[in-house]
Parts: sequence; structure tokens; C-alpha cells
Amino acid sequence: MDFINLSVENVFRYDMRRFLVNTVKVLVVFSTRALLWVYSLILNVSSFNAAWKKPQTLPKIKFEFYNRSAEELRDLLISRQITSRQIVEAYINRVKEVDVILNSVVENRFEGALKDAEEVDNLIAKTDDVKMLFGVQPLLGIPFTVKENLAVKGMKHSSSRTRVPTKKAESDAGAVERLRRFGGIPLLVSIAPELCLNMETVSKKNGRTLNPYDTTRTTGGSSGGEAALLGAGASVIGLGSDIAGSIRFPSMFCGVLDTSQLQVTYPSKATFLIPKTQCSTITLPLVPWPNELLI
Repeated sequence: MDFINLSVENVFRYDMRRFLVNTVKVLVVFSTRALLWVYSLILNVSSFNAAWKKPQTLPKIKFEFYNRSAEELRDLLISRQITSRQIVEAYINRVKEVDVILNSVVENRFEGALKDAEEVDNLIAKTDDVKMLFGVQPLLGIPFTVKENLAVKGMKHSSSRTRVPTKKAESDAGAVERLRRFGGIPLLVSIAPELCLNMETVSKKNGRTLNPYDTTRTTGGSSGGEAALLGAGASVIGLGSDIAGSIRFPSMFCGVLDTSQLQVTYPSKATFLIPKTQCSTITLPLVPWPNELLI
């Protein structure tokens, strides 16, 4: 009988231990879900969740050359039918119109871009063989925009981090450097989520970027700032970065084209992603028109 009682006691203890372990597991799961829900709620409230607002309509595009691709704008510059300053000024005005609604810009360099455009116009005016000039610099006088985790010299470059001071880039990222060498003019750096680790473009530091086609919808992430600008007609070419869909998803959600299928990448120098990791990242342009993929 003592043996039987001892066995029953052991079984009882085992069942109680298993019950307690399972109870703790359930509590951990539910408490984790509750914390994630609270975090999501706080993030949405602090970022002014787009779904809680009425849809907003973007102003109509007034720039007569908007429906021209970068290649066509280049041809107009070669034939001197338009100036670089006119192009840059038109896109600056468009950015100002739509960013009030979309919240896609971290910092701009509009004054610097206009000065760059004037220098390009002076260079074109003094050049006898304009075609040769554009043969060396195929993007001469064409504005472009850049995701904020890619460095643009003198511009903010912190990838929306909240726990560290915002720093200014000391040099251009490899992709930006190359586009500048081809004659491109950077206009601004656009919003990305913190450390580019989100399927949406939202952060406590910069808020939420809205979709240009429906402001109650997401732009996707993490290159949502670039995709929103392109979809709104506020950029000719945008530079983004991609590890697991950070260009592809925003391009799909905002109706623009990415170049990932061309398997052409830019150097990742001065690209801010996750510190002290070896991420397989690519830097690619986003464009609104198919023929720009060939430039």
C-alpha cells in the first residue's frame, strides 16, 4: 500500500508540474500578444494611423512635362526646349504640394538643387556639342530623390532612429555618388522606417507615409517614401534599398517600377542598415516609366 500511495503521490506531483508549466506557457503567449497589441496601438496613435482619417486627394499635376520619362526630359534638354532649372523647379513645387498630405520627406536641399540646375544650364549653353556632353553624363540636369538610409552629403542620415542623435552624412553613398557623376541632381532624402525594419513606412520619429492613390492605405516598406513620391508624380528617379522586398513591395503598392529584375545593383558604401551585421542588401533605382529602366 505504501508503494501504491507513493506512486499516486508522484503522479500527482508530475501532473501538477505539467499543469504549472503549461499555465506559464499560456500566460507568456497571451502576455506577449497583449504587449504587442499595446505597442501596435501606441505606434499607430503616435503616428496618426491613416486608417482613422478620411481619404485625401492629391492636387492635380500642373507640370506639362510630367508625363515625360527621364530619357525624354534628357532629349528636351539636348534640344534646348527646356532648362534643367525648369525641371527641378517643377518637381520641387510638386514635392511641396504632395508632402503636406503624404509625409514622405525627411529633409530637402531645394536651394542647392536649383543652384546645381543653373550650373547645368550654363554648361549646356556654353557647349557646342551637347550630345557628346550627355553621352558622358546621361542624367545631366535630371533630379532624383533618395531613401534616407542612403547617405547624401550634408543631409540627415540616421534611418529614423530615435535613441541616437540625428547625424548628417559626411559623404555620398555609392549609388548617390554614381548618379551625381552621371549629372543627376539630388532633391531630398525620403522617409524610411526605423533601421528599415518594417513592412510599412512608419516610425515614431517621422510618422507614417501615406499611399498616393489612397491615403488610407499603406505604401509598404521600407522604401515607401520613395515609392510614394514617384507614385504622386513628385520624382523622376528614386533610390531605395532592398533586402527582403523593401523596394519590391512599395513599388507594387504605389504603382511604380523597380529594377530588381534587371540584376543591376549599385555599391552599398555609406548605406545605413543594421549596424555590425552582414546583410545582403542591394541598392536600386525606382522609376515611374518603363523606358527609364534602360538608362
